[in-house]
Amino acid sequence: MASDPFHDFELLRFPTSGRIVYILGLVHEESFVPFYVGESERHVGRVGDYITASFNASTDFHIGEAIKFLHSRGYEVQFRYKVSTENKAGRIRQENELIDQISKMKPNSKLLNNNLGSYNPELTKPEDESKKVHDFMKEFLASLQSRI
Repeated sequence: MASDPFHDFELLRFPTSGRIVYILGLVHEESFVPFYVGESERHVGRVGDYITASFNASTDFHIGEAIKFLHSRGYEVQFRYKVSTENKAGRIRQENELIDQISKMKPNSKLLNNNLGSYNPELTKPEDESKKVHDFMKEFLASLQSRI
């Protein structure tokens, strides 16, 4: 039997639609722990936005900074999605339902969605926003340790 020449490639299942609801989370002690919930019509385009982490788009910058911070601490970050047939309003409803579900599963859980507001890039410094995200993620990680 021939060996798989692609064994070292990551798997990303190709969606049937660009409309998705998604959860970003880290792997902690073999569990998936959400830190952000979103919706999009652009599927993997959102992942690219977070990798770019443009300071001109506050959500992209916040999420990108959170991911970089978690990677620097050795955490695996996962992007989990579900294809949606809903329009924008329906996907926002699904997003809010996921946020509620996560809150009920893990009381006192914090998501970036609810805790970091947007900013005006002309009036804010990137390093100040970076610090906000890092402080939030430090608190997030500390809350994981206190659940042990």
